[in-house]
Amino acid sequence: MAGKIRNDRVRKRRSRELGNRLFNVVANIVKTYGLKADFLELVETVGNRVGRGTAASLRVRPKGDPEVPPYVLVSAEEYRLVCAVLAKVDNPYLAFARSPGEILLSRTLYARNPKLGPERLLSHDFETLLLREEAGGESAPVEHRAGGAASDAEDGRGMSGGSVLPVPPDNDARRE
Repeated sequence: MAGKIRNDRVRKRRSRELGNRLFNVVANIVKTYGLKADFLELVETVGNRVGRGTAASLRVRPKGDPEVPPYVLVSAEEYRLVCAVLAKVDNPYLAFARSPGEILLSRTLYARNPKLGPERLLSHDFETLLLREEAGGESAPVEHRAGGAASDAEDGRGMSGGSVLPVPPDNDARRE
């Protein structure tokens, strides 16, 4: 009896910690990229669809900063947006998203391959993983891409190459 109670408490604690982590991940992205309510329209529009035929341009993109602050202070509007995103995009890969584009692609990636490990999700951009899945999994050739901070993944460009998502504000511009 005592063992069952202990196990229940541990399970509840783990789920509560994961819930807080998901909130912090999404809240950090919302705050960093300055997302507004119109981002929900993108979430609904993208759904589980991603353009096909893009595997020919498969490339590795650097992953955003893997560190998520333990607490993120958000305004009431940002809080409502975070809760709405969490309700609409409910999958295990969301905890590994580091940009608005990755939030959008997480459902599709999870639907195509729900068995990706945390190491791969933390080290590769979701678009790269999705393109690899489209090209046939592990055996797909991957072109390494030069350049760090100016990558497409960090400036919010989707698979079409056009800017769809907001870019985080430049720290140098705020100092002046």
